[in-house]
Amino acid sequence: CGYKNDATAEFTWSRHKGATSSSSTGATNDHTYGTGIGYYMYIETSLPRQPNDKARLITSQYEAVAGGSCLQFFYHMWGVDTGALNVYL
Repeated sequence: CGYKNDATAEFTWSRHKGATSSSSTGATNDHTYGTGIGYYMYIETSLPRQPNDKARLITSQYEAVAGGSCLQFFYHMWGVDTGALNVYL
């Protein structure tokens, strides 16, 4: 999908579909299709993760277009001490 993991981050994102191995995490359905056939990006934040560990997805640079552009995405964060989601443009 044009994304890659940042090699300097402490852990990585994975392309996933359906439930995950952690209780109550992951998506039953993806947002695009509304079914279990689509994929989503996932990070496992339980042990051995530590506070301030980071996982980063990087895309290639997008060209500016006349009239502007729009970034739209959907996310879900669940659990104690899940940290923060930052988006840098």
